[in-house]
Amino acid sequence: MTQEPPFIHRGVAVWTLRELDRASDVPKGTAFRAFKRCRPALVEDRDFFVETIAAPSDEPAARLLEQMHRAHALYQSSQVAILLTRDACTKLQGVANLHSP
Repeated sequence: MTQEPPFIHRGVAVWTLRELDRASDVPKGTAFRAFKRCRPALVEDRDFFVETIAAPSDEPAARLLEQMHRAHALYQSSQVAILLTRDACTKLQGVANLHSP
C-alpha cells in the first residue's frame, strides 16, 4: 500500500472496508468476508479498530466517523466501522482479490 489514507485513528493510519472494496472494484462485502476469514490472526486495537457508529468511543472517534461519512468511506447501512491498519489490509489482500485503497 503506497497511498496514504485520509483517515487517522488513535495516531494510526486506517482504511475502511468500503475503501478496500472500492479500490479493488469488487462487490460490497468482499473486504468484510476477507476480514472475517482473517479475524483469528488479527488483534483488535493493533491490527484493526471497531467503532460503533451510534456510540463512538470518544469525541475524536465521533469526529472521525463524521469525516468518514462525509467522504462516503462508510457504507450507509453500517452499524459499526471496522478500521483497518496497513498490516491488516495486507493480510486481507492475501486472502481475497483486494487492492490498496
